[in-house]
Amino acid sequence: MDAKGADAGKDIFEKYGITPPKTFTEVVAAAKTVKEKSNGETVGITMRGAQGIQNVYVWAGWLWGYGGEFITKDGGSALATDQAAASLEAFAGALRDYGPVGVANFGWEENRVLFQSGKAAMTMDATVNGAFNEDPAISSVVGKVGYVPLPVETDKLKGGSSSLAVHSLYVASASQNKEAAWLFASWATAKEQQIKSFAIAPNSGVTSLAALNSEEFNKRYGAFKDAMLASIDAGNPQYLPTVEAANEIINNAGIAVSKVLAGTATAKDALAEANAANDAVLGR
Repeated sequence: MDAKGADAGKDIFEKYGITPPKTFTEVVAAAKTVKEKSNGETVGITMRGAQGIQNVYVWAGWLWGYGGEFITKDGGSALATDQAAASLEAFAGALRDYGPVGVANFGWEENRVLFQSGKAAMTMDATVNGAFNEDPAISSVVGKVGYVPLPVETDKLKGGSSSLAVHSLYVASASQNKEAAWLFASWATAKEQQIKSFAIAPNSGVTSLAALNSEEFNKRYGAFKDAMLASIDAGNPQYLPTVEAANEIINNAGIAVSKVLAGTATAKDALAEANAANDAVLGR
């Protein structure tokens, strides 16, 4: 289960007198404060900037948080709106002005590694990043991170700004071994196996309430459990498009995000182009 949230270096926030942001405007202001007061030694914010699903996955939180959406109720593209343009200008501006060098090439791993090395004040990414942050074997920020649900910019939302996605196991209807497949899936997703998974690799995205409430989970991931559950509670199952043409829609949006991040187009123009391409895809 994935309920994207925001992480922040508590010690950095305390040092510079920053309170946890509740809006994206406050996120950008906090990033600016960190960069300026640290004389550029600490990155204000790091997020995924690589074109495609990487940058769209994170920008989508800003899109929804500004009151936007990908697809209208009538089934048309919704990217040519003032809300979408404002969200993209803010997202790209934060990364250009206060993000790390080379952020346009950052995917999930690059973003995660930079933050857990203690070189950035804030990040927004998937739930599992919290598990990596709190793993003393690989992270230098264990116990130093504060977690909050993703901010919003308006109270006129069409959907929540936190993603809600489930990775599932399925049994094919044509399977010759349905019973064996079902037994394996039942075993693999049982609370006992989910609890054991904590000791194998960073894994906070469990689906079992018993696992979530276990001593093992609270010991390893208690630092972000409340924020994670709040994000899940307000999670948006339409955070990314779920229609058949989703990959094309995300690809077109990713091109727009990359253009604005590179400074080669305004958000309005880049999204107008993506909107037209997505309308063509949705109209097929």
